[in-house]
Amino acid sequence: MLTIGVALCATGLGLAIASVSSTEKQISSLGSVVILIMGLVGGCMLPRVLMPHVLQQIGLAVPHGWALDGYYTLLVRKGAGFADVAKQIAAIYGFAFLFIAFGVRRFRFDA
Repeated sequence: MLTIGVALCATGLGLAIASVSSTEKQISSLGSVVILIMGLVGGCMLPRVLMPHVLQQIGLAVPHGWALDGYYTLLVRKGAGFADVAKQIAAIYGFAFLFIAFGVRRFRFDA
């Protein structure tokens, strides 16, 4: 469930980025910057446990932080299951819904 949510979230973010861009070059540039910043804040480049408390909380403003927390729980804690990562899964699906809703609302369909 967590991995499906992460894939859905990534697809939704791609749709959201595409909906605010006019060209492929803009999509590539904006996507790279957004992913880099979200990864940095979310703990992909430096574990959030090593960050100051304020930055740890800011890391929860991006899906990367929630996904990493969920995977950490599943991979490191013995006997961890769905109930242990339900909050992270809900957050990931919430981000996915927001990204998809924003992308669909802003997307310009050409006939």
